[in-house]
Amino acid sequence: MKTTASTQFFKIYILLPILLCTLVTGASGLMYEVTWHRYLANLCGSQAKATALILSIFLGGLSLGYSLFGIFSRKLTAKRSLLLYALVEGAIGVYAFVFPHVYTLALERSTSAAGFLQDALTCFLLIGFPTICMGSTIPLLTRAFGGDVETTARAHAIIYGSNTAGAFLGVLLAGVYFLPTYGLPYTLVMAACGNAVGALLALIVCMLYSDYAETTEPSVRQQTQSWKLLKHGRFITISFFCGYAALSLQTVLIRLAGLSFGSSEYSFSMVVASYVLLLAIGSFLVAGPLRNMTFLWVHITATIVCSFVLYLSIPYWGWYGHHVRVLLSSAPEAQYLHFGLLFLSVSILLFLPIGGLGAILPMLFRQDSSGDAASGEDAGYLYAANTLGCIFGASVGGYYLLYWMNLDSVFKSALLALTVALLLSIPISSLKAKRNVSAYFVALILFFVVYKLPAWDRRPLSIGTFRMQEANAYSFLWPSQFTKLYLRSQEILYSQDGPNTTVAVMQGSKKSRDPNKPMMPERSILVNGKTDGATGGPDLATTKLLAYIPLLFSNELPERVAVIGFGTGITTGTIAWYDWVKQVDVLEIS
Repeated sequence: MKTTASTQFFKIYILLPILLCTLVTGASGLMYEVTWHRYLANLCGSQAKATALILSIFLGGLSLGYSLFGIFSRKLTAKRSLLLYALVEGAIGVYAFVFPHVYTLALERSTSAAGFLQDALTCFLLIGFPTICMGSTIPLLTRAFGGDVETTARAHAIIYGSNTAGAFLGVLLAGVYFLPTYGLPYTLVMAACGNAVGALLALIVCMLYSDYAETTEPSVRQQTQSWKLLKHGRFITISFFCGYAALSLQTVLIRLAGLSFGSSEYSFSMVVASYVLLLAIGSFLVAGPLRNMTFLWVHITATIVCSFVLYLSIPYWGWYGHHVRVLLSSAPEAQYLHFGLLFLSVSILLFLPIGGLGAILPMLFRQDSSGDAASGEDAGYLYAANTLGCIFGASVGGYYLLYWMNLDSVFKSALLALTVALLLSIPISSLKAKRNVSAYFVALILFFVVYKLPAWDRRPLSIGTFRMQEANAYSFLWPSQFTKLYLRSQEILYSQDGPNTTVAVMQGSKKSRDPNKPMMPERSILVNGKTDGATGGPDLATTKLLAYIPLLFSNELPERVAVIGFGTGITTGTIAWYDWVKQVDVLEIS
């Protein structure tokens, strides 16, 4: 058998530079995403809609890059593909250096009356070019190290896993260290240096191996053209639904971490870092010599079953978060230890379902690719479809569906998307008729089970147990007893998830100062687990003063008054008592 340069990929002197290259550039990519989000939020606002807009443009640029470079890579030799990759990485780094100046010009020309389409166009002009270039990584490197089917599939899985592992490091470096310590411009510079290192390593590999352009002859595909297109279309569709499931699940888990452990930058970074790390691990686990790809159906089935377990565990997250908080409450300086323990716990819980999601794309590529010159194009199409699915997961599952659904329903929509992918993944050509019927029967049962999953108990997710910093008599009881005793005589009257927040209304009884009067009912409103207003106690005085103080400082008796945020309605109601007030306009944020 003829030995080619592509088969040398797994030799140590080729493997290490390329893995280091993809690791560093993967970290740079996520550092860019976090940093650009901070920049562009000043143009669009920091609401959930702006976040969905920016994330959609970032992922849309990646998707377009996957497609364009995937098509273009088919016309390149292996060495030229690697050389183009080096040039693209260098271009991303150069743009990062000039981005603050381009951003300043855009900020000076922006207006407060800019609409959604104008914001979208501005964001695309600012980050469209570098994100499209970032989409070159997978197709160009897959083409560069393509050879026989086994070599191409292993190379692709390792490249994807290494790039995703770098993304994990980028989230931690940007969110926890560089941004809080040095600010936005310096973080961009450090990310640009990562691109420069990646470009340099790729150029070194090109120069050292002049025979690298040699490749095996294109393998002959054993299917007819119509069957090949049908199979390729199925894999692209599976990739899309898996992308939707991945991003919608990530959005839900970020919100749940805030409700269970407290809303903070550390909770957000913890979930995103754990998520990206497990996707990378899942990719590495399928980089070995796996040949029988009929395991794809079994793998997706196992991923769905593990996601069932994750779904059922959600109501207990707040109970567990309270235990971690109590154990470390006597050491305020142990903040990093606190979130480190939560990070480890969340990673263990997410290991099977999210790691399973991370393995699906490399497995799809292994089954779809023939290891020939079209391998980069195959990777480009698969990742473009997956990224489009991620856009729908971020915008539809992570934002718009929450106008009509709660978080548990969005979670179930992700499971339903995985079930559709399961139906499409049944390898019809390699199974007998009876086994086909059995596979469809199992998939339909899973679909029915997902549809009938019970809704989460809203109480543990609404009461903000993370705010209890000291243990009490019921802290270490079973979750049901803990929730019951925590609420005592109070009950949850209303609880609803929205695109921005989770709001609950709780009612209890308060003893009157007059012993002859009965117990007085008291209601409070909780936003993301924190009490933001009540019909009694200090909150009642605060919300009334919000009406009294501005009126006291007014030089005239205003006929029109604006109130930002309705909340309990106490501030608005207090203003409405004054006879001279003819109109009250309430500007509700959520």
